[in-house]
Amino acid sequence: MDNNRNIDDLSEVEYENLVKDYETTKISINDLIAKYKLDPSCKKFGFYNAFTRYIKTKLGCPNCGARLYREVFPRKTDRRVVYKCFECTHSDVPYCQCDFCRDVRAKELERHRELLEQEQAEEEKRKQEELLKQAYYRAHLIDYLKDQSNQTEFFSFYDLSLEDQIAISSICSKATLIDNTGVLISFELQPGIKENFFPQTEKFELWLEQAFKNRLISVDPHSKIDAFIFNDGSLKIDLNKVNFKIMIKELYDSENYDENLKKIRTMCFSYPETDSFVNNVKELWHEIGYQEIVYYINYRLKLINPKFEEYIPTLKIERCIRSLFKSGVSIGKIQALIHGAVSSTTSYLPNINENLPHIKNHLIFMIEKKAKELLNDHNRFKNAPRDYRICQSDISYIFFNIFLGMDSDKNPNIINETPCNDEVIRSLLQNKKTRNEDSLDEIQFI
Repeated sequence: MDNNRNIDDLSEVEYENLVKDYETTKISINDLIAKYKLDPSCKKFGFYNAFTRYIKTKLGCPNCGARLYREVFPRKTDRRVVYKCFECTHSDVPYCQCDFCRDVRAKELERHRELLEQEQAEEEKRKQEELLKQAYYRAHLIDYLKDQSNQTEFFSFYDLSLEDQIAISSICSKATLIDNTGVLISFELQPGIKENFFPQTEKFELWLEQAFKNRLISVDPHSKIDAFIFNDGSLKIDLNKVNFKIMIKELYDSENYDENLKKIRTMCFSYPETDSFVNNVKELWHEIGYQEIVYYINYRLKLINPKFEEYIPTLKIERCIRSLFKSGVSIGKIQALIHGAVSSTTSYLPNINENLPHIKNHLIFMIEKKAKELLNDHNRFKNAPRDYRICQSDISYIFFNIFLGMDSDKNPNIINETPCNDEVIRSLLQNKKTRNEDSLDEIQFI
């Protein structure tokens, strides 16, 4: 062998032996140079970089079947070694430029393009079918709704029952109406609004159901189409997604809309002082007051332990509380009774978590006991001032503060301390007559 040769000067056998020694032994670079009588300058730019020839392997090319050649494995790096076919120019690298790989990629690209076009065509077809379906539903929706809801008959606000007036007023005061009409934006788009119309949400749902049957509330056919479920010629309505129409003619009088809406919100109408109407006011007072008290019981229970499920009074407790209202007891005194019953219960059963199953039973017992005491002596308990951590329901605010003029902002205790009797109601109705219409501007709704 000649001395001081370059690696490229080695024969094929010598080159393969050098590569084998380099890859599989721990012979130093200097010893390899000496063993193969190489020029020391071959390591000037890195001995590995002097390997310029590929090594023949036993692997076959996946394209043409010829033997693959590979680069020399480096000693110290994780550099990826490339395999190459000298027959068809294939290399095992991403985006290999050999004819076969380019053809495969072109076919795959074409396949993806065709698949994408197919998916787009199917999506467009689905959209068109959906549009046609919606157009069909829209065309037939009025016919469907004629059988299930009132679309043509409108009522005068003043001709409604007092309960319906109060409920409609609370809805118009707090909910969002569409474009100066009586159409109510869906509850889905007004989260939390439905839960505060009445002290108990289920009571509002019952009222809504009855108002729907009485044709006072109907369904807006321009609601989102997914608010309607069509099935074999029948129609079902999603009550949270649908827009409701309040069938009050004053709300569809475009020329006087603002004035009419303000009157409805402020209950600015004349009301009789007949025995029949006074009795209606009294019954509504009792009903709203009862709902407030049930809400207050649940509020107190949740303060004791948030794990309490909603308390639904037994028929016996309901009669007990309603009898207190009928006997002329104020909301404040009944609230004080509940507060006292809760305090007695927690004192009697101090370990709340351990006595959780017994809390309600003992509370019911204490409510019954203290209710009997209050029925025998109306001065038994002091009036409780309203706890403003409790959210006053919309219907309570409209009935007590707006309709009866018992403005709790000016006198926070008046609602709670005022007893419910004919004399008080007549006095409040007389005061209502004397209110100046200019007071409309003083009432702000949020």
